[in-house]
Amino acid sequence: MVLGQDDEDVVTQFPQAQNFLRDAFAQGKFIGHSVAAKLFAASGLAESMDDGCFDLGMVDDGETIAKFVASCSGLRHWTRNWLA
Repeated sequence: MVLGQDDEDVVTQFPQAQNFLRDAFAQGKFIGHSVAAKLFAASGLAESMDDGCFDLGMVDDGETIAKFVASCSGLRHWTRNWLA
């Protein structure tokens, strides 16, 4: 989920975007995101973010992206709290 600075406020208002994020989280999917703090908050997930959520917006060394891509090979973040 890659949003620009100007897109976050607009996208956050859409219930469909909130549902998409909640579904992905509940299904244990790895979530790579950029400017999305407001969307996580609007979706009720701000306090639930875990090590299966990767902030790719401020990456400058490639390490976070490499870790995200490697994690995706596991298909799901199996240790996530499924009651999110």
